[in-house]
Amino acid sequence: MYSLLRFGGVTVRHNPKELTVINNKGINEYSDTENRTVMQRVIEKPSVIKGTGELYGDGCFEMYSRLMRMQIKNIPQKLCIPGMGVYTAVITKLSAKAGVHAKLITIEFEFRTAEDRYAKKITSNNYTCCRQGETLWDIAYRCGVCIDTLVKLNTGIRNILFPPEGKKVRLR
Repeated sequence: MYSLLRFGGVTVRHNPKELTVINNKGINEYSDTENRTVMQRVIEKPSVIKGTGELYGDGCFEMYSRLMRMQIKNIPQKLCIPGMGVYTAVITKLSAKAGVHAKLITIEFEFRTAEDRYAKKITSNNYTCCRQGETLWDIAYRCGVCIDTLVKLNTGIRNILFPPEGKKVRLR
């Protein structure tokens, strides 16, 4: 079993073929009247996540169009990265190459993390219930939890693609 990169409801299959994460920090310096540094403060800057992946199948061009619309609107979406977690991000760069196969698009992407004002809170009991037709991946996306964490916490769910409707799923 493996995790898939997912952004705003679009799944990038075959994992990201290549992924680079750049975490940035800055330093604010405060000086006195004689220009001597009296205090420094480290500031978290948005992370940059870039790489390549593939969209395939009958709906691959529609998936690419959805990503383009999300880039144009610049609205923060959930970004799930295999083995790294869930972030709120915007897509800043997107390009595609279609080869001889009509149902395969290779994409290059770049995301920038954003403030998570839209994240949903996890209930105090740290559980949710599986909805009709929902996969464990969908629950991870909906609740802002890494899919790997859900799999480890819910060993009783044998098939992550078809968990029973109403099944209690542990989030933390």
